[in-house]
Amino acid sequence: MQLIAIDTAKEQMLNWQKLQQAAIPSMMEVFVENPIDKMGEYNRITYLDFGTADKEIAEKIRQVDTSKGDSMNLCLGIKRLDEFDCDAFTLFFEVTLGGEEFYFEAEKYGFDTIISPIDGRFKPHVGVSVEYKNEVCADWATAPFFELNEAFYSTTDMKTQGNGGVEYHVKPRRVRKFILPEDDISAIKGVIESNSHLHVHFGINYSHVVRNMAGFTPVLEVKNIAQGKVGYADGEEDDTYLDFVVPCPPECNPGGNNNN
Repeated sequence: MQLIAIDTAKEQMLNWQKLQQAAIPSMMEVFVENPIDKMGEYNRITYLDFGTADKEIAEKIRQVDTSKGDSMNLCLGIKRLDEFDCDAFTLFFEVTLGGEEFYFEAEKYGFDTIISPIDGRFKPHVGVSVEYKNEVCADWATAPFFELNEAFYSTTDMKTQGNGGVEYHVKPRRVRKFILPEDDISAIKGVIESNSHLHVHFGINYSHVVRNMAGFTPVLEVKNIAQGKVGYADGEEDDTYLDFVVPCPPECNPGGNNNN
């Protein structure tokens, strides 16, 4: 995981908010050129590899205390990818400790949909099931191009004070970040280690779409090296999966709804 400057993080978030709706799907695909024959094709971004959380980062995450106003969120942005000579969608972590903000970005973009084995389905675990993670990730990978923009919108009831009293308006609002509720923060704090490897997989939950909620569902995978093993492998049964299902807006304050 790499620490990025606050100004850089804010700029990437603003780029996302200023992006026109019609341009959203194109930000989800990157042209990858074959270095041998110089041919290539557009590949959909399917996950972000955040690399290894060093001792300092792991300790910051373990220090998050929501009772003191601390928070941990997953922010949406647009950044320049010099490697692919284009602008593209990105996600990065926002950790607030004692009023101070820290931002951590991914190290690598992934274009493969990782379907993890479910050998440990009966083993007690925290977070969502491997089956759920596989399902939403497969739905993201196969979603029609035109569905990618609406996946980031939810329908929000807006209450205003009009001349005749209280008025209610319904409008679509684009998600800026995903708030980690206290339960998920506790789960991350319980499994994060100084050498944990973090992936954020992209998914779509169609049951959310039906309920006029944002369908985009990022799933965090925390990978720890099992005792006696060397290196990381995809889909280890000891991996922990956590989904982000509290979009802001509309729910920008965990435990209370607002229209910020």
